[in-house]
Amino acid sequence: MIVGRCASLLRTEMDSPEQFKKTIYEYYKKVVTEEFPEQLLNGVVDKLAREFYQQYSRFKKQYPKSKKRYSTFQLKDLDHPQTFESVIEFLKTNIDSNYKKYAGELLSMNEPEVTEFEKSREDFYNMF
Repeated sequence: MIVGRCASLLRTEMDSPEQFKKTIYEYYKKVVTEEFPEQLLNGVVDKLAREFYQQYSRFKKQYPKSKKRYSTFQLKDLDHPQTFESVIEFLKTNIDSNYKKYAGELLSMNEPEVTEFEKSREDFYNMF
């Protein structure tokens, strides 16, 4: 029985998609003001939780030595250009007007910084 117990301790279970969503939601809820539309926040959180859960699942299989790293969502992954792009894309698609205002709030940027980020990413993609 001890062998079975040790084997289960070595196996690193991945957090559920709901746990990813909860972690991301709690982070962004602290970042945004009370005026930030709850429906919009939930949409962004759903999108990011889904994307990160799929990515972590893939990476956990692809990098077996990093199972532990990809078992629990890490907030530092929200501070990544790809995440910023996902947030901006979601907002542009779902609320055409004022998307920069809301993106800035979620990403801790002002509107000119959001514009500059979009331009720099466009320039980056145009290099290829």
